[in-house]
This record gives sequence, structure tokens and C-alpha cells, in this order.
Amino acid sequence: MENMFGSPRRREASGDNISIECQDDVSVGGLRLYISGGTVKPFVAEEIQFKEAGLYDFLPTALIINRTEAQGLLESLWKAGIRPRSGEGSVGQLDATERHLSDMRALVSHYAKAELK
Repeated sequence: MENMFGSPRRREASGDNISIECQDDVSVGGLRLYISGGTVKPFVAEEIQFKEAGLYDFLPTALIINRTEAQGLLESLWKAGIRPRSGEGSVGQLDATERHLSDMRALVSHYAKAELK
């Protein structure tokens, strides 16, 4: 596997775990991404470079992250208010919604003195 600098080596051996954090920034109209890491030799990513490409050019890998790092990015995006468009939530969210609806049904039943089916 190549690391973000293009040299093949194992991140686990070097201690170069990547952290990707984001911050909502209205002054730029979007999110700021901060990429850093390394316990043996700390590093930060300054910017991602874009170059012109042809319509059928090979798409190169811009960054490789492991699943733990991807989970950290997902959590950071969630904290910044980014949610999936498909409406898919986590099991925990669904459970919380079901408990809330059950509580609301109990309240309506109690105060309206009605039995809900």
C-alpha cells in the first residue's frame, strides 16, 4: 500500500495514522478539511493539488485511508452537520426514534384518555 506521500510502506509500522477533521466555515461557504497524523514523525497536509485531465484519463488515487481513519472522517463530518441524503440512519437513531414515538403515543393516550392501536 502507498501512503499519502507515494512511498510504499506500512502505516502501522511507522505510526503514521491519519486524522481527517472538518470544520464548517461560512466564510468560505463550505467545509475546511484538516489532514494530519504521525506519532513517530508528525505531518500535516497543506493542500490537494488539481491538474487538468482528459475525459478518459486514468483516475489516480488522491489519498488512501484505513477504515479507522474513515470512521474518524465520518464522525467529523457528522459533527459538522453533514448527513447522508438517502435518509439512511444508524440503528441507534432508529431505536431512539421508535422510543420517542412510543413515549408520544403514551402521552396522547394518557391526556386524551384514548386507547391507541
